[in-house]
Amino acid sequence: MGRTIAYIGVPTSLGSYSPGQEKAPQAFRDAGFPEMLRKEGLTVVDYGDLSVRRWRPDRQNPLAQHWEAVTACVQETDAHLAEAVSQRHIPVVIGGNCTVEFGVVAANLRKCESLGLIYVDLHADMNTPASTADGALDWMGVAHMLGLNGAIPQLASCGPHYPLISPAQIHLVGFDPDSATEWERSAIRERAIATSHLADVAQSPVRCADTILSKWATKFERLLVHLDVDVIDFNDLPLAENYSKNKGLSYSHTLELLEVLFKSPKFAGLTLTEINPDHGAEDGSTIQRFAQDLSRLLARLG
Repeated sequence: MGRTIAYIGVPTSLGSYSPGQEKAPQAFRDAGFPEMLRKEGLTVVDYGDLSVRRWRPDRQNPLAQHWEAVTACVQETDAHLAEAVSQRHIPVVIGGNCTVEFGVVAANLRKCESLGLIYVDLHADMNTPASTADGALDWMGVAHMLGLNGAIPQLASCGPHYPLISPAQIHLVGFDPDSATEWERSAIRERAIATSHLADVAQSPVRCADTILSKWATKFERLLVHLDVDVIDFNDLPLAENYSKNKGLSYSHTLELLEVLFKSPKFAGLTLTEINPDHGAEDGSTIQRFAQDLSRLLARLG
């Protein structure tokens, strides 16, 4: 697979609950993340950042706010990654909200159908405009990748095929059933979607990751890792849009989990989502610490 990182930013908070995540790609650049990766011995090809898309109220589409612009961002992300994926570079994509993952998965599926998505997130993101009234599409990305009933057809079908992935291609890691809607819990049960619940991951992150790789992941050629930072207790790493305190994985446990996943020879890309730089330290040190730790882990690619 090689050790070349394709570095890309997707600065969007459209589809979010509020502005903030669109600042994350620039904040990681200001922290020196690409240079950190190079200092760790990795080759980095910088593909630049897409245009900034900032959240604002969408009164025309209250239950699926900015769905047209979100669809356009997914398509642009897909196209922007085409060269990197064809070169078998390892995309490190800095979002943006969770809808960014749709474009990352779409780009990879154009080159490899045997793809598994390890979705490290406190939430399942399986809602649709019909199952929740908040209208934020970043809580609906997986539902659209799976083509669940009630998904917006234009968004759900903007990848190389419909549905984009099957239930067997996703593993929810760090999922908290208490943070899900009944719609989501039913969708997971009915489709037998693989899950590693928050409590189980917290008990032993290394064992959890090893089990995923040795069992569920064996049927895939490539693995993508999605990391929504709200899976980390906000008290431990105050960066997420959704600032849940005293809930989630510890920061150290999250790093232990990622280290095992990154070492897999099948690891084919990382997407970071739901980071609001304004929630961290004013001097940028919170993101700088996070970037430094990620650089260290990515340097151990299998």
